[in-house]
Amino acid sequence: MAGTTDVVTRPFTAVAGAVQRLPWWVGPITVTAVLTGFGIYTMIMVLFFARGEYENYLSPFYSPPVGTPSWLPDFLSPAVLVLWLPLGFRATCYYYRKAYYRAFFWDPPGCASKAQQREPRSAENYRGERNLFVWNNIHRYFMYGSFVLLAFLTVDTVRAFLPEGSFGVTLGSLIFLVNVTLLWIYSLSCHSLRHII
Repeated sequence: MAGTTDVVTRPFTAVAGAVQRLPWWVGPITVTAVLTGFGIYTMIMVLFFARGEYENYLSPFYSPPVGTPSWLPDFLSPAVLVLWLPLGFRATCYYYRKAYYRAFFWDPPGCASKAQQREPRSAENYRGERNLFVWNNIHRYFMYGSFVLLAFLTVDTVRAFLPEGSFGVTLGSLIFLVNVTLLWIYSLSCHSLRHII
């Protein structure tokens, strides 16, 4: 029986070993590339696509559908009226904070890296969050608003399974289901929920 377990775990062990041998800076560079790429994609969606609807699907960028107010400049889509909330939720998130501190500010670049060993962090030289970073503490308020948006996304997901009034499963509806499920898991695992209790 031990031989079967070895055969199954061997590929995962090999991948884990390969990842551990990568230079310490690969992780922060990867996070920088992914977050920057997603930011560019989001800006393109907001600036160049006025509608986020296709058949019975509504893009999460445009949910809830708020219409186009007359005061909104023509070059902006109504998505800007919605996107500030999830952006604020993620930008102030404690998990994302670790990711972007390391990726964009290289502070600290990685706890086990040689750069960290040359300039160790300790309780004595920790100065806390100051200046603009104190605004990260409004995270829990963005969380409440994000729950409202998640309710709308859940309704959009149900609608994706009901094309033309009857139940139907499509690739789009499954993508919506995976998206909203992962977003609910992410949001409900937020440690800011302790402020509700």
